[in-house]
Amino acid sequence: MRGPARAAGLPALQQFLECGFDTFKAMGGAADFLGMVEVRERALARVLFETPEGEVSDAALGQLP
Repeated sequence: MRGPARAAGLPALQQFLECGFDTFKAMGGAADFLGMVEVRERALARVLFETPEGEVSDAALGQLP
């Protein structure tokens, strides 16, 4: 895909993607990293959108981009 990326004027994007693939390969996959991101994002959402009753508001979460 380097050729088409270069033709489209996106060589930096292609290089970024290749670097990411190489990094995840060296890590042995992305499962641990993605699990950590999920745990942290859920904790942040809980803090930001928890109602006084102690539950996360689905309406508030639906407003996230």
